[in-house]
Amino acid sequence: MAPELVKLDAKFVDELNTTAASIPKRIRSQVQYQQVSEDLRWFTDMARQIKAKYAPFKRSALDHLNLLRKSEKDDLAKCEPYEQVCQKLITKWEQDQEAKARRELDAAMEQAEKEAASVREQQLATLDEQIDTAPESAKGVLSGVRDTLRSQPLSVDYKPVKQPYSRPEGHSVRAATYRAEVINLKALVEAVARGEADLECLQANQTYLNGRARREKDMLRIPGVTVVAGERKTTVRTR
Repeated sequence: MAPELVKLDAKFVDELNTTAASIPKRIRSQVQYQQVSEDLRWFTDMARQIKAKYAPFKRSALDHLNLLRKSEKDDLAKCEPYEQVCQKLITKWEQDQEAKARRELDAAMEQAEKEAASVREQQLATLDEQIDTAPESAKGVLSGVRDTLRSQPLSVDYKPVKQPYSRPEGHSVRAATYRAEVINLKALVEAVARGEADLECLQANQTYLNGRARREKDMLRIPGVTVVAGERKTTVRTR
């Protein structure tokens, strides 16, 4: 740190402690009012000096940061087009393989259901033959077995389909992201009023409302809105 900054820091700490110690807990006279006003002027002036002290360092740091950001942006711009090409190629291939696997799975499921239905038909046909040749005392029991079998869902043995592809180690897929876009604000407001949409779907335009509050102050009249006054402050002109 430069010597003049060290000197300013030492002087600042000494005067800060002295000035802070002189501030009363409550103003009880015009003299104290004047004194506290002078203390405020001192703190305001010191704040200006502190900002001026650090300004050159902040400008230098900001210049370096902007240079780094520009260099980073330029370097990234060289890679991004080819990264996008790779992303599109990989996404297209993965989607094609997944679609193929879905078709194979659908075909396997359909075939398994056909086989299960064929087995069921054979079982029912066998029971029908047994019912035809069985004595009258056993026909009722066999008929009950047949009806129960017919009412039960098919027992399908699905054969697993192998994974359509294997991602390289360290690669993962981020699911697609979604966002909402308001295309008819009036319809949205009416839906909230009817209770068909959450109140959180509507957000107040705080920038607009704050501007109205600054202009109109306590005269602002908007249903559901109140004016909140900030803390009053005394502004001091520094020497």
